[in-house]
Amino acid sequence: PAIGLDGLSVAHLLEETICLATFNTVALITSSVTMVMSWVSLKMKDISKFKMYMWITISCAIIFLVVKYFEYSHKIHEGFIPAHDTYMALYFTMTGLHVLHIIGGLFVLVYFVMPDGIKMWDDEPIRFTNRIEVFGLYWHFVDLVWIFLFPIHGIASLNHGLNPSNTHPTDISNMGTHHSGGGVGMQISEATVTVTDTDIYDNHFDCQTCYYDVSHEYPCE
Repeated sequence: PAIGLDGLSVAHLLEETICLATFNTVALITSSVTMVMSWVSLKMKDISKFKMYMWITISCAIIFLVVKYFEYSHKIHEGFIPAHDTYMALYFTMTGLHVLHIIGGLFVLVYFVMPDGIKMWDDEPIRFTNRIEVFGLYWHFVDLVWIFLFPIHGIASLNHGLNPSNTHPTDISNMGTHHSGGGVGMQISEATVTVTDTDIYDNHFDCQTCYYDVSHEYPCE
């Protein structure tokens, strides 16, 4: 169905996704910068700044996952699950795989600032610095993937939700009598009206002289 369980349209839901995705993009770009700064701190032999930048990177990753959790929960609550249509299936598959890479990277980040991970700095500082540099490449790759996913699933999602060519046949047969302002009734029977996503976004469409709402019946105008 084009309308969620609480009457939320596809287009409105995807517009909310753009805002959340933009916020997450800023969080990941910030994490890339702080990841570089943590490596620079090791080059300058400043372990305290290394820890500070690493914790900022970890915080950005956690923020990304929390926002994604609420985004997924909202979509699932509204009934927009992978089985809804091809777009939602691709959305959950591609962003879900990206989330798994973020979670894996988050575990490594936490390990590097824990006593077991950071103790290498005392014995083999060069090797530890190289480890941070190599992991930084992985983290930049994850961020770069998101930068490509953002326009693909963000900007393209608006076209999915607002493109008038995305039509959904809606059967309104036997809806009953609609009364006009002058009291003249019109019986709608055995009729099928094609509703576009744009109409669904506005939550109404015209049925000849009558105004029909997807959740309510309005008088003819």
